[in-house]
Amino acid sequence: AAARDARDSRAAAAAARDSGSLGADADADGDGVVSVEELEAYRQQVDEYTQSAYDKYQEQLRKVEERVQKQRQELAQALQEQKELEEELVADSLYGSEGGGDAANKGSRACVVM
Repeated sequence: AAARDARDSRAAAAAARDSGSLGADADADGDGVVSVEELEAYRQQVDEYTQSAYDKYQEQLRKVEERVQKQRQELAQALQEQKELEEELVADSLYGSEGGGDAANKGSRACVVM
């Protein structure tokens, strides 16, 4: 019975190896059996890969967040400039930007326009 179990285990390991599953990846010596040492080594590889992938993700995220922050600042500045230009335009249209005259006359023209 023990020989049959070992044979079945090796057959299952070979099938796993052929299908590209975890068993094949963890079976470092290719004997069809994943030992505790092989499993621990495989777990360590997975942990290292996971940490590396996470570190890359964090770096990409940091770069994106910096770019977003910069774009938000640029947008805020552009909106402020737009507001100032619109205020200038309103002031120019109400008080007139061409021609002479004093502030009192410009003010009275604004009242007439309104």
